Amino acid sequence: MPGNPVKIGPFNNGLNNISTSGESKDTELVELVNFEVGPDMLLWSRPPFEAVAGTSIAGSTIDANWKVLGIYRTTTTEWYLLVVKPLAAGASELQAILMGDFANAPIVIKSLAATQNVMGFVQINADCFFVVSPTTAISCFKWAKGGVAIDVPDMKKGNCIVAYKSRIWVAGVDTASQSSRMYFSNIGVSGPDPTVWNTADFFDVAPGEGGFITALLALNSSILVFKNDGTWRFSYPASPSKGQVDKISGSVGAASATSVLEFENYVYVYDQGRVYELVNNNYTPLNRFVKFAEDPKSVDGLAPGVDLSILNRRLVVRYFNTIYSYSLDSRAWCQWHSYLGVPGRLYELPADSSSTLSSTYIGASQGTVQNVSDNVVPAFTAAQAIYMNTFVGANNTVTHVGTTININTGTAGSPAIGYLNPSSGNANFNIRLSGGQQWKLTGNMTTVGAGTRVARMTYLLRSGATSVVDHTIVAGVLDKTFTAPDTAISAYLSIRHTSVGASESTSLNGIQLKRVAVDSPASLIAITDEYSDVPVTVEFIDCKMRTKSYDFQVPSAMKRLFWWGADIKTNRPMLAKLIPTAIKSPPTHAQIAAYTHSQLEAGTWGNPLSFLQINLSIADGGDPSNAVTENGRIFVRLIKSMRFKQASFELELFTLGTKATGPAKVHTITAYVQPKEKVVDKFN
Repeated sequence: MPGNPVKIGPFNNGLNNISTSGESKDTELVELVNFEVGPDMLLWSRPPFEAVAGTSIAGSTIDANWKVLGIYRTTTTEWYLLVVKPLAAGASELQAILMGDFANAPIVIKSLAATQNVMGFVQINADCFFVVSPTTAISCFKWAKGGVAIDVPDMKKGNCIVAYKSRIWVAGVDTASQSSRMYFSNIGVSGPDPTVWNTADFFDVAPGEGGFITALLALNSSILVFKNDGTWRFSYPASPSKGQVDKISGSVGAASATSVLEFENYVYVYDQGRVYELVNNNYTPLNRFVKFAEDPKSVDGLAPGVDLSILNRRLVVRYFNTIYSYSLDSRAWCQWHSYLGVPGRLYELPADSSSTLSSTYIGASQGTVQNVSDNVVPAFTAAQAIYMNTFVGANNTVTHVGTTININTGTAGSPAIGYLNPSSGNANFNIRLSGGQQWKLTGNMTTVGAGTRVARMTYLLRSGATSVVDHTIVAGVLDKTFTAPDTAISAYLSIRHTSVGASESTSLNGIQLKRVAVDSPASLIAITDEYSDVPVTVEFIDCKMRTKSYDFQVPSAMKRLFWWGADIKTNRPMLAKLIPTAIKSPPTHAQIAAYTHSQLEAGTWGNPLSFLQINLSIADGGDPSNAVTENGRIFVRLIKSMRFKQASFELELFTLGTKATGPAKVHTITAYVQPKEKVVDKFN
């Protein structure tokens, strides 16, 4: 066999998106999306997200997102999920949801007008005490199951709240005079009384240092107090007035109340682009080789703030519209991307402690504006004409000339259908989406004949059923908006022409279907760390990994790649790409044909595509769905040959979030490479 086999991987050190040009370790990846380092130190596809049924609300009807406050327990077997549901005109409702099941009728604890923000709560015995924003006009209040909300007018307002040593502690007032102030409730002769807040029951934590208090975290023997630029520890033996404040850091603080958390005697903090682990009063940064950045491919263009969550031994970081995950066992990072949007802080729903079943976590979507997507209707070429299908009736045709699509009916009364898919098959659900998202169909249409023309979106629902939405379209400029049903997870678009007379036609030019920049829908998002046995789709998960640039220990020499392959576990089609960092051969006619003469004039005579300022790559694919093995693991051979000096490797695998399709795994990559004889370099 030609070439020498070179094993690349396993990639057990996860993501390194800083050292992208070859400096990173062989066990690291410069791009790692929806893969994570699993318990066996191989790459696994992440667990699936799922929109909570009945919680999707169109963004155009509300001014805010859902808010999850936490869990309220009444007995060992009964509990409630406390949420703030957005309503129209900025109003909202504080609700208690029995067992977190939204099929149950909610208990409305309190109706809230615009700007009346509930910031958090603590449970003291059977009562929940809710703290409100310092700028809101209403008082803090308490509530217990079976009762009504009762104002606690003396309770201090603030942005953060904790319970510690039978008292409630409140801080986070955005005024200079109270920026370092912590208030606490009273303990009387008969015991704790959180409804009593004495005027003198407060103290200031390092006034003049670190800015404003942003977060509180109650530990076993102290309270950690976080400011914008510092961390302090407060503890007291008997009376808060005799407590002690010790500085932990004068530079590391916390971004917000949801940017700190405790897990297994460790404290994790986000501050100024870094995630820190606090152990024995010492901060250690965890993302030295991972730079957090907003995701241009996220379905949410805007999602303010940063949240930290724990999800089954993962530290999950929501950085604006991007999600990063850090395995607390493998100490490896990865990035997550979901078509559902980006959830805020995730809360673990109560589970049986004696059970080994995975817990479910739930969070509220944080997107405020949808991100504009690429056009999902392809610019059809001659090779793709087969994907424009025609059905029902004799002599119907669907053709194209350039960017114009022609649908012609040959028989009176017979419908012709054009399925606008980038791959074969009429029911290829190629549009990834979720409930409440808005997509807009634009372009121009000319017609001959009086037949009815309809643009149809066919949605695949979480249940496995389909839902159809039709918009009648007429000649002229097209501008139709589709709003996805509540439980939709994907869709495809078709244009239907039902003729009245023979030989009618519809011509479509410049057709585009894009997600548009409108208000994002609000929903709750759940995640369970397992792949379900259900036969239907849970979530489309596109998993992508890209290696660093390999020079195979001889950066100056040309190499010949005979073929390469991937050792993976999947039964879904996969994509592979070899990306050289130096191109010796000129582009082919097929590559040049995709561009106009005016575009090519910006390039050079030797390489007309140099105006793109990107590296050409060799793409390949495989369909392991028919490859049956005992354990699902296969080796996909990619028969692509090329010459290069340095190159990186890229794989894309897909799963539907079910046991039948995942989790997808990547073991290693093998490249059959051999040094070439020396040649004179013309350019790199």
